[in-house]
Amino acid sequence: MKIKVHDIPQEGLSCHAEYGAEILQDITQVQEPIAVNVKIERAGRDIRVMGDIKARLLLNCSRCLEDFIWSLADEFDFLLMLPTGEKGYTEIELSHEDMDVSFFDGETVDVAQIAAEQIFLQLPVKPLCHEECKGLCPHCGVNLNLISCDCRSEANSSPFETLRDIKLKDRS
Repeated sequence: MKIKVHDIPQEGLSCHAEYGAEILQDITQVQEPIAVNVKIERAGRDIRVMGDIKARLLLNCSRCLEDFIWSLADEFDFLLMLPTGEKGYTEIELSHEDMDVSFFDGETVDVAQIAAEQIFLQLPVKPLCHEECKGLCPHCGVNLNLISCDCRSEANSSPFETLRDIKLKDRS
């Protein structure tokens, strides 16, 4: 959903939208529609966007490689600003308030893009099915959450034992 800036009344505009996996470039499966509620207000030349988002996505655990459902329920509040048009960029330290600013073309507010950005900002860097996930056995590859394996006794041996054996052969 794209909203033209000149269509936003002075008192603001509220809307609800639902999206599927297409807004996430099909990176993951969506278990139920992504629900977004936004209130868009004019703030001089800028646009203030407030709202909430709810989503349930299918992610892949980074330890055991099993799929699991990840739920998101978050609120957001930020400003959309027009770019300043400065050509020469200098390094500056961003303040906490600068982190709540995004830029747009000045003509349309794309609610789908806002929803996708909010999801991408909240996605875990290392998704886990649960905190106690044991992962995969490094030797046989079995999922240690489901069954245990006999490789644990072998895992205690040092990978440098092969070097020790080579060194002992050289002495003989």
